Amino acid sequence: MIDIFKVAMLVPTEDCTANVDTCISNTCSYIRKALDGVVAVALPANKAETLEATSKQATVAASTLNMAKATGEKKKVAAVSIVYMIAADAVDAAAPADKLRVMDETFKAAAAPIA
Repeated sequence: MIDIFKVAMLVPTEDCTANVDTCISNTCSYIRKALDGVVAVALPANKAETLEATSKQATVAASTLNMAKATGEKKKVAAVSIVYMIAADAVDAAAPADKLRVMDETFKAAAAPIA
């Protein structure tokens, strides 16, 4: 389960609103760490497929963050950042056998538009 207090501490809105590019860069690094964990536990027979899936999710995440930036609404960037960090935390917390499935589910939800 995700600790609500931890969520509040992930990306302070003022950090994202002060420097959006740094916020996006930090979020992408956070996501990459979780996705590297998915690849690390992949079975050798599934390694190529897993690499492709994680690469796709990293690209979608970066694109979603950049689309939020393009709106000019810094709080939207912060919101998208937090959602992706929650997804990354869920992947990190998942059992090795579940990491790919959890990544698919949580990153798909994170990519959904934020009103």
